Amino acid sequence: SMTSLPQNIGLLKKLQHLTASHCNLMSVPSTLNQCSDLRLLDLNNNKIESVPTDFSGLQKLVNVKLNRNKISYLDKSFFSLPLLDFIEISENKLTYLPDELCNMKQLRSLQMFSNEFTSLPENIGNLNNLEVISIYFNQLKSIPESIGNLTKLTALYVGGNEIDRIPASIQKLENLNAFEIQENPLVEFPIFIYDMKNLERIWVSFNYTKLPGYKESTENPIIIVGPNKDAVEEEGDFKFEH
Repeated sequence: SMTSLPQNIGLLKKLQHLTASHCNLMSVPSTLNQCSDLRLLDLNNNKIESVPTDFSGLQKLVNVKLNRNKISYLDKSFFSLPLLDFIEISENKLTYLPDELCNMKQLRSLQMFSNEFTSLPENIGNLNNLEVISIYFNQLKSIPESIGNLTKLTALYVGGNEIDRIPASIQKLENLNAFEIQENPLVEFPIFIYDMKNLERIWVSFNYTKLPGYKESTENPIIIVGPNKDAVEEEGDFKFEH
């Protein structure tokens, strides 16, 4: 039932791991930026609406979990941390990803589903160590062509958005083995996926089976046809299974 962290938490100069998940935290003290040795910050499943506007003092931070809060803004300094390789900010109220994100060459996992993002930075292809992108249940209109440059990407989850076309550059992702595109208003089926022999699974919506070029596949890639979202939501139990 903890509702707050000490305001003078910044005095803990040797603090490396801070975990305060599944509490009732409403905010994060600005002095946290003074914990210069912090490596892990796990504040998931709280009621946090605001986090420090300055992260520049946390240069050793590697792993951040802020999922399942009410956060609507992250300062650009957060996306300039040099060692951060795991970001989990899913199930918040975030709307914007700054271009600074594309400078995080060390980033391996970007989990940000169930927010209010409308776009990805055009240069997201610069993140050449990225292995996982999970951004389903947002409001994306498109996927940048540069995503084809993410040669280490193994999993891409973009279902439940407003995407009408999957860029052909994705066929360059030779290490991609999990691809989820269901519940988007696609106007054409990405037939290039049939030539992606390392792609193990792709999740699609039933209405995609009516699009030109679609054909069943039970080996790489295995096509998994999901239920109709609207029909299942009436029963109150819709979720993506990966």
